[in-house]
Amino acid sequence: MEIHVIDRENRHLYTELLDINFRRRAEIFVREMRWSALRSIDGRERDQFDTEGATYFLAVEQGRLAGGIRLHCSLAPTLMSEVFPHLATRGFERAADVYEGTRLYVVPERRTEHPNKVSGYLHWSVWAHTLARGGRAIQLVTWATYVPLLMRSGLRPRPLGLPTEHEGMQLMAVSTAVSEEVLMDLLVYYDIEPVPLVTTGLAPSGSERTAA
Repeated sequence: MEIHVIDRENRHLYTELLDINFRRRAEIFVREMRWSALRSIDGRERDQFDTEGATYFLAVEQGRLAGGIRLHCSLAPTLMSEVFPHLATRGFERAADVYEGTRLYVVPERRTEHPNKVSGYLHWSVWAHTLARGGRAIQLVTWATYVPLLMRSGLRPRPLGLPTEHEGMQLMAVSTAVSEEVLMDLLVYYDIEPVPLVTTGLAPSGSERTAA
């Protein structure tokens, strides 16, 4: 398993993989989950938060994209600040050391494990990356039913408001901890080992195999 971390500095190395990421997001969030607020344009799903300031964590296994997640600094416009502020009735933070994670997904063919290792590698990578940059919290807009998993995995979610219905789903805003202890708990819960965070592009053979 490789986790590729893509930001404004190295995005030019990941044109193909990012395109596959947006196609996968369309398949999952638009066609599978039928989120009505999202649109697929040319078979790709993007929104107003896919900006130069976004950082993408993409899991690649045996040359194929297995999942992804997007990260923003909370000082930038985020899903919580611009679309779902009403979920955080207790307030949410906007600070240089607080981040927001969105668009977490695992491709269907890799969802059979419980707990899911692809999800585990993605969570560990984002929280490790955030800790290395001095971050202290990651805020999420998530399904209420997902919060118990966050608790079991060691992320210590703190509710920012009560569950609220949205398009037939119960959504919640939570803030999760970032610490060395959290990273260890994630490794134990998902039964995984730390992996390098790659920023130098796909190996030539991997690039040829990333298409599903």
